[in-house]
Amino acid sequence: MNRRGFGPYSPCGPIETDTMKSWTGGHSQRQRYNTAKLKTNWKRKEFKITLSNKLKVLRELLEEETI
Repeated sequence: MNRRGFGPYSPCGPIETDTMKSWTGGHSQRQRYNTAKLKTNWKRKEFKITLSNKLKVLRELLEEETI
């Protein structure tokens, strides 16, 4: 998607994260978040908390696998 005003360096563009779909296969699933909803402070804080919780779970799963 290469529309004017949207891109990897645009503050209003899509935020993308890579999450592992299959730990054994190494395939990743890309998720896009609608950043237009993040203009209000409480939505932005809620989004950051949700994202950090997801990343925390992934880190814990990775630590369990390596131990």
